[in-house]
Amino acid sequence: MQRLLVTGAGGYIGSALAREAITRQYSVRALVRRPGALAVGDDVRVCDLFHHLNLLEHCEDIDCVVHLAGRAHAVDVQGTSIDRKMHAMSLDATQRLAEAAVAAGVGRFVFVSSIGVHGSRAEKVPFDESSPENPHSAYSESKLAAERFLRKRLYSTATELVVVRPPLVYSAHAPGNFARLIRLVASGLPLPLAGVRNRRSLVALENLVDFLVTCAVHPRAAGQSFVIADGDDQSTEGIVRALAHGMSKPARLFGVSPVIAKRLLGVLGRNSVFESLWHSLIVDASKAREILGWLPVRRAEDALVTAGSEYAEMSRKRTRDGV
Repeated sequence: MQRLLVTGAGGYIGSALAREAITRQYSVRALVRRPGALAVGDDVRVCDLFHHLNLLEHCEDIDCVVHLAGRAHAVDVQGTSIDRKMHAMSLDATQRLAEAAVAAGVGRFVFVSSIGVHGSRAEKVPFDESSPENPHSAYSESKLAAERFLRKRLYSTATELVVVRPPLVYSAHAPGNFARLIRLVASGLPLPLAGVRNRRSLVALENLVDFLVTCAVHPRAAGQSFVIADGDDQSTEGIVRALAHGMSKPARLFGVSPVIAKRLLGVLGRNSVFESLWHSLIVDASKAREILGWLPVRRAEDALVTAGSEYAEMSRKRTRDGV
């Protein structure tokens, strides 16, 4: 039986990964930050990677570490972003976890990085594993720094490294930008996204989890880096229409000049919103197919409709429960 250690197992991706691995009859040791975290596993352990110095005990008798834990965006009491401090802590935790994995003789270390190590947009030429590194935020800089450390530290050890760089990961209960978008669609407010014909590569949660399990066990994944995506790119307008369809709502869209949209969002200090909604970010995940024979389990359009449907059902349940 393959024995997996999943860090961040109480989080969005980690909890889904742990459930899927157990379904496939793998043994899962789940690391969570806080007692009572909603996590599944044969061995659920509370461990704050960012402050717990001795990680060796958690890596013992493990075949593969899948490292998902990381610090999210945060602000201090003055409202100032402390991303760089948080991501420095994430890098330190990754380094200590890798040292523990090597000392424990773990066979494989799967590190979940970010497509952001290549940049924030790819308009005509898709990102692939050979694309130049061009991190655009403290988060992507820390991911790239972790990748570089892991390659150097694990080189010529018995611990194989696999790096996975996903774009935006989505489902009905996704956090971050996708959560904000799905709430806007559900609100029924008119959105200025008609005619936005960009191309966005996304990865459904089910697809990413399936791929991570594949990377944990496939012999040919050893030593490889992969970019990953659903494979059928969507425009922002198409994403909104698919979500609305799943909610059985009309997509209330109107057109606005990109120049005006960029100017208005710039005034509001939301340049990143314009970047993600109007620009393209396309990913060529053909290496995963060619080397591992991996195919997505869900098409993007179907997964988006399902996300809309499940979000609507979650909202109805909260209303019934008075939440």
